[in-house]
Amino acid sequence: VLAIAFTVAVRLPSFFPPAHSAESATFRGADGRRHVYLGGYDAYYWVRLARTYLERGTVCDGNVNGTCVDATGNAPVGQPIAYAFSPHVMAIAVLYRLLSRLDPGIPLTTCAMILPVVLSALAAIPAFALGALLGGPLGGFLAAVLALCNPAVLGRTIEGDDDIWIVVLPLAVFCSLAWSLRVRRRWARLALSALAGALLAVLAAAWEGWPFFAAAAALGVAAGWVARRSPACAEALAAAAIAFVLSCVVLGVHPNAGGVLAEAARFAGFAHATGHETTAPLPDDFANVA
Repeated sequence: VLAIAFTVAVRLPSFFPPAHSAESATFRGADGRRHVYLGGYDAYYWVRLARTYLERGTVCDGNVNGTCVDATGNAPVGQPIAYAFSPHVMAIAVLYRLLSRLDPGIPLTTCAMILPVVLSALAAIPAFALGALLGGPLGGFLAAVLALCNPAVLGRTIEGDDDIWIVVLPLAVFCSLAWSLRVRRRWARLALSALAGALLAVLAAAWEGWPFFAAAAALGVAAGWVARRSPACAEALAAAAIAFVLSCVVLGVHPNAGGVLAEAARFAGFAHATGHETTAPLPDDFANVA
C-alpha cells in the first residue's frame, strides 16, 4: 500500500503546474475547471486515435487493401496505423467513458494523463512482489519506487504517452513467471504462467519490441530448468507459450485486425458508432499535392 501511495504521490504534481506558468500550461475545459496540456505530440496522437475510436468504433480513417490507415498522417496520402489495436487507445477510451459519468465535461486529454497514474499504481503490485522475493517487504518497496519513480520512467510516461505499458506489462509478466515457479500447487503454477503469456500478448499489441522481453523471460525460465532440472520450469514455459498464442488470436494482434476485445468494448457502449470505416482508396502518391 505504501509503495502504491508513493508512486501516485510522485505523479500528482504534474496536474498542478507552478503559479507562474499555470495560465500558459493549462486550458479551461467544458467542466469549467482548468486542465493541464499534454507535454508532447505523441500523447496527442494517442488521444486523437482514442477520440476516433469513441466516435466511430474504430481507429481507422480508411481501409486500403486491408490496411488500417490514418488519413491525417502523411496527408493527403495517409499512412498505416502500426498499432490498430493498442491497449493504450482502448484504455483511454474506457477511462474516459467511466470518468465522464462522474464529470461529464472532463477532457479526453486529462483522461490520457490520469491513465499512467492508474497503471503505475497497479504496476507497483508486481514490482513489490518481485522485490519481495529477493529482499522482503523493504526490498519490495524499494523495487517499486526505483522501477516506477525513477526520472527516466517519469520523463517518458508522465504526459500521457503509451510508454507506460512498456514498464507495467514486463513487470507483470516477470512477476507472474517468478511466482509461478515458487508456488507448490500445479494449477496455480499453470494459471500464473498462462497469465504471463496473456500479458505478453497485450505487450505485443502495444509495442513492437516485445520479443526482447519474451526472449528474456524464456531464457530465464529455461536457465532455471537447466540448473534445477525441474519439470515445473518446463510446464511454466509451455503454459505461457500456449497462452501467448491463444491471446494473440483473441486480441487480434495484427496491424489489420481490430481484435475481439475492441469489439467487446464497442458492444459494451464505450464507442458510439458501428465501426465501419470508409473504404474509399486514398492517394498512393503525391501527384495531387501541388
